[in-house]
Amino acid sequence: MGLVPKSTKQENKIHNSISFFKIVGLIVTIVICAVIINPLFFEGVWSKLLFTLFSCAVYIVCVLKAPTDPTKLFIQGLKDWIFYAVQPKSIYGESSEEYKEYRRRQEQSEAAKERKQEKKAEKRRKS
Repeated sequence: MGLVPKSTKQENKIHNSISFFKIVGLIVTIVICAVIINPLFFEGVWSKLLFTLFSCAVYIVCVLKAPTDPTKLFIQGLKDWIFYAVQPKSIYGESSEEYKEYRRRQEQSEAAKERKQEKKAEKRRKS
């Protein structure tokens, strides 16, 4: 039995890894940079060009595939990593309910093994 994909949508690719979505996003990034730069604070042409190139580079890095999960974008993988790093790790440690349940089951299985060994020893004594 084969795997069934969750999504059957395919990106409209212009070239190998360049999709229509990425091209439009890059154009939107350049337009937003042009709108932000003029009325605000940059005076020189080089600083405007540098800001635009930096913004485009950040956009390109954000839309690359994540190295750990190729189904996600880099920015989604980074968001997941940050949420994991920030969220409290209450699962670890002896005070969590999961650990207590694990220890209880482990003790039950050890007790069951000891009872089996005792029954085998009794059978040996009787025979």
